Amino acid sequence: MSKGKSDGAEALAYLIGAVVAIAIYITIIIFVSAVAIYVLFPIGCVAFIGAVLFNYVKVLYEELVVGKGWADSPAGPEPAFKQYFFRKARYDYWEVVKKSALRNWAVLVWLKDWFFKLFQWNYILAFTFPLALGYIAVVAAGTTAGALAYLVFGLLHMAIVATCAGAAIAAAYTLRGVERLQMFIRHRSLKCPYRECHEKIALPYYMCPNPACGERHNKLLPGDYGVVKRQCKCGAWLPTLFLFGRNQLVSYCPSCDRQLNSSMGVSRNVHIPIIAGRSAGKSHYLAAAMMEIHRRADDGGLSVAFPEKQYEADYVQWKRYFESGNTVRPTQLKSPDAFLVNLNSGGEDCLLYVYDPAGELLQQTDTMRSQEFFYYADGIVFLIDPFSIPQVQGRLQKELNAAKLQIGPSEMAPQDAYANLLQTLQQQKVGRRSTKRLAVVLTKTDAINISNEIQQIAARQPPDKGGAQAAESSAVRAWLEKNGEGNLLRGIEGDFKSVSYFYCSPLGRVPDSGATPFVPAGVLKPFGWLLRSIVDFETGTPKPIAQTKTLAAPAYPLIQTPPGETVYGKIIAAMWALSVVSLVGGSLLFALWANTAGSDYAYASDYTTASSNSSGAYDSPRNPLSSSNSNNNAAPYNSNSAAFRSDTSVRNGAAALKKADNTVIYLAADTPLKVIEIRMPWYWVQTRDGAVGWIHGNDIYPLR
Repeated sequence: MSKGKSDGAEALAYLIGAVVAIAIYITIIIFVSAVAIYVLFPIGCVAFIGAVLFNYVKVLYEELVVGKGWADSPAGPEPAFKQYFFRKARYDYWEVVKKSALRNWAVLVWLKDWFFKLFQWNYILAFTFPLALGYIAVVAAGTTAGALAYLVFGLLHMAIVATCAGAAIAAAYTLRGVERLQMFIRHRSLKCPYRECHEKIALPYYMCPNPACGERHNKLLPGDYGVVKRQCKCGAWLPTLFLFGRNQLVSYCPSCDRQLNSSMGVSRNVHIPIIAGRSAGKSHYLAAAMMEIHRRADDGGLSVAFPEKQYEADYVQWKRYFESGNTVRPTQLKSPDAFLVNLNSGGEDCLLYVYDPAGELLQQTDTMRSQEFFYYADGIVFLIDPFSIPQVQGRLQKELNAAKLQIGPSEMAPQDAYANLLQTLQQQKVGRRSTKRLAVVLTKTDAINISNEIQQIAARQPPDKGGAQAAESSAVRAWLEKNGEGNLLRGIEGDFKSVSYFYCSPLGRVPDSGATPFVPAGVLKPFGWLLRSIVDFETGTPKPIAQTKTLAAPAYPLIQTPPGETVYGKIIAAMWALSVVSLVGGSLLFALWANTAGSDYAYASDYTTASSNSSGAYDSPRNPLSSSNSNNNAAPYNSNSAAFRSDTSVRNGAAALKKADNTVIYLAADTPLKVIEIRMPWYWVQTRDGAVGWIHGNDIYPLR
């Protein structure tokens, strides 16, 4: 019997021990779970987020700060590296995201290995599985938090790259538009000055300034390859706009592959062809005009510069001829190069293109129509040899025969020359009544007293209100009409809206065998009229010519850096770090602000649903705990003021607020309040003088 009792007691003891063990085990599980939930989970999440942040920062530093990132190379049709944000930035981003993800995966693999070391599959696991589950739960929570952090960091990086790329695109096309608008406003354009071309140039092609490279850049504009500058594959930097010095690079016409001068695109362009029949004196007129322009420069009224050496050489030769009394050889080329000269009389630089086609061109309308400069000419000088006019030839036949060899009259009548010119302009769709200025210039007027005849006509005319130029124009017109060219005058004035008449002597005297220098007279007046408002030949106060670079000396300095290297990666890394610091700091400050009680962050609103007294306080309180108020959002007294008690010990319960000693405080608008407790939609608040009470959320607004 005693043995049975002993066995029962022993069994009971085992049972009690088992129950206690189970209780302890359950307590441990509960404790571990509580610790995991309230301690290990937050610590694990913070640790995983920190690890992800550390890996991202380390890869960012290694790739973009001390490293070169993704290995870039020239791409596309141009021999240059694409601008960082148009190519390399996205590859750098992918490298950082990929390598940081691999490092994060390595951390998870390391944690997995430690799990199998700590929790081996044996009988001990039956007792330690709660710890294993806790380990798995913490790692799972941390992995989730880390993955979210990794996603945020990656998206933040992507947003920075995308924003910068968008800004680069916007800047590139904005700069393009600014330069085009500036060129349009200032009448700047690109026209090829060479014979058999004379094409409009949308964009020249430019050569790399590195002599060892010599690559051709066909589309040197702000865009994929650079906004302000682009990097050639050799490492040299090239400006993308005239604003940044692109004109100082060696450039070529894409139509004829001939080198252009550096003034094109940065000076205002004016195109003036000189048109006349053969032997009318066009070459002498052009040379004489250059003589007069330089005389004005010597007098201090003009700044002159030749954009290329060849034009300076032509001028020097003409000057030698004029000073020795020798005539200039006439133009032999039907389509010669334009003669270019830079002028400045006080405003912006003017790049003057003067075209001197051979007189035979007027006799070949098919060839004449192919001359592009007629289409974009700003004005035309139409020379008339007075000794090619039939009536003058008949009237002065004796004198003309005696000096025919020296005078060399043109064989083409003015009417025929003008008809061919008009046909060319009309077929080039210039318009029936052209807006181009036409200067009709009677030349060789020193011979056989033609100038005296014009002066006599001018002397008999009444004073012209338009001034000396208008009087001269009227006299020349009258002389032409008197000598049988009335039909020509009416045709010219019907075809052109702006016409003026001039007379001049390019040589100043009839050529002979003597060595007396030629002194031009009146040749500059037509150019002065055509260039009015651009160049003032009479009263100018010139400034130095800005663009005087020549073909032999391109001025753009060679700036060369290692190919493909850029500082933009470092800038992206700095922007990302600053953004992360701002994001984390802002989140902490927001959390601190959201969890801080007792701060003045609200004011009473100025609602008008209830009447107010003269002081601005409302008449009756809203009682949130009134027993008659079944809806906590409703105001039983239809007012917007707060019910406060001076006794702060009574805080809860409708009965307390209904006591007779309940003190009501009427709040004026903008009364500052301190929020102590929130029971949505009601706030337990305190005024600065210590009064407390309940107020509805609709009746307050945040701190301003």
